[in-house]
Amino acid sequence: MQLASTQKRLAWLTLLRVFLSFVLLASALIFDLTASYGMPHLAQTLLYHATGAMVLLSLLFSYLIENSKNERVLSAMGLLQVCLDAVFTSVLVISTGGIESIFTFFFSLFIISASIALYRMGALVSAFASSACFFLILLLQFGAFGNEGGLGDLMVLVDPRSEAARSISLNFATNIVAFFAIAFLASFLVEQLREADSRIEAQRVNIRELRNLYENIISSLENGLITVDPHHYITFANDYSARWVGADNETMTGQPVSTFFPDLWPILSNPDKLGRSHTETTIRAQDDRIRYLRWTVNPLRDSDEQLLGRVLLFWDVTDLKEMESRMERADRMAAIGRLAANIAHEIRNPLASMSGSIQLLSSLMHLEGDERRLMDIVMREAEHLNRWITEFLSFSRPVEPSFEPLDLTQLCREVVELAEHDNRGSNLQLTLITHGDTNLRADVKTLRQILWNLVNNAMDASGSGGTVTVELDGTATTQVCIAVQDEGEGIPQENLERIFDPFFSTKEMGTGLGLATVQRNVELHGGRVKVQSNPGSGARFEVLLPRKLPPRRSHGSDTRS
Repeated sequence: MQLASTQKRLAWLTLLRVFLSFVLLASALIFDLTASYGMPHLAQTLLYHATGAMVLLSLLFSYLIENSKNERVLSAMGLLQVCLDAVFTSVLVISTGGIESIFTFFFSLFIISASIALYRMGALVSAFASSACFFLILLLQFGAFGNEGGLGDLMVLVDPRSEAARSISLNFATNIVAFFAIAFLASFLVEQLREADSRIEAQRVNIRELRNLYENIISSLENGLITVDPHHYITFANDYSARWVGADNETMTGQPVSTFFPDLWPILSNPDKLGRSHTETTIRAQDDRIRYLRWTVNPLRDSDEQLLGRVLLFWDVTDLKEMESRMERADRMAAIGRLAANIAHEIRNPLASMSGSIQLLSSLMHLEGDERRLMDIVMREAEHLNRWITEFLSFSRPVEPSFEPLDLTQLCREVVELAEHDNRGSNLQLTLITHGDTNLRADVKTLRQILWNLVNNAMDASGSGGTVTVELDGTATTQVCIAVQDEGEGIPQENLERIFDPFFSTKEMGTGLGLATVQRNVELHGGRVKVQSNPGSGARFEVLLPRKLPPRRSHGSDTRS
């Protein structure tokens, strides 16, 4: 950083020197100083050569400065340039009349530029070099080096004992004092400016570090953070917010927040809610799934308590909602289990007696016509009721899983082959697709029940001529995914939240316990079930089973009858 700063300052000094040199050359050529002011040919030649030499040396120094990587070498080259500036100014002053030349101010100009480029050291060296050169000019004008020929012909020589010599001596002393005064004053101001720049740079670094820290904190938040102006246009959105809506920060900035979160409009448009912090829960469809967002809206004010807009914080509470739903479902299952024993005794035993008696009467009596049809209806409904009770008791009884090594591919193949031999399977196309390692430890009985219930539902939904696809994905290291896809009409949006509830069914003869049993058995394995469905495009059920076994749970008292 320091090296680059020195190079920049010395380059600026070189540029100033080249600029002044070209100005002098242009002036000599345009105004023809020889004709206008009677400048001797020697003075003109000396001025041209000195200016040309200064330009060439400046270009050489510029190249050396650009390629130098040593701070001390750069400082030495800078001090050398300062001394050459004094020599160049001396030639200019001698060529234009000596001590009384109008170009003596170039000494002061180069002292100031030296202080800017090299600070106090540069200013003092320039002042001493200028004083030495100015003293040599004084000696030359007093005839110390001869009175005729050479440089003496370029100036009006003065007798040191004359009255004019006193005036020149006073001019000399005044300039010497001015050189050092300018050097000290300029270096003092430059040092003050340098310290101020250092403080500003330190503050700038601190601000940059704080900004980076704040940006890293905000970017690392696993919550959404959005700021809006008083008209609800987005002024800032963190990375989480951008990822959530599938956009980027620049796209969101400047857009109305309701463009990305329509559910916020009732909150932001209500004046009663904008004057204080509050929390709201909104629902938004995202990736074909209902998502739950919880919002906190707070006013954003400046140091003068002027309202700048609002700060919106949100976080996804979908998993929390799903967990609450699972807990509610578990509570309902517990209540159902407590009722299972009473239901078994109160319904199943009389039902078995009634069914046996009806079967006996049917075998003893030779019924025909309407009597036979009515008897068949009674027997069929009794069988349906018995099957319902059986499934209900199977669902409500506690299950103690027995985990053992299992090849899911083989189990799925058996279930698919069983479905193909079903009457519905002859009119359907069943496909099994596998990826990766499908071996894990699981309870074979409950897992077979999971697969059969899902495939059975998919067959019912697809209808004749449809396709049911069973896909196993074992490419992940932590879980295995079982997906069952049908080509039915899909599940209506209003039913998605209820399909795992016991006794909820859209089938005419359904018990409403198939998917509830799937949910219960998947949770026994520590997994979860995901549903994706679009009306008219079928439904896809995904069972995610962890490769690591879940902890054993106590089921409490046995409610089996």
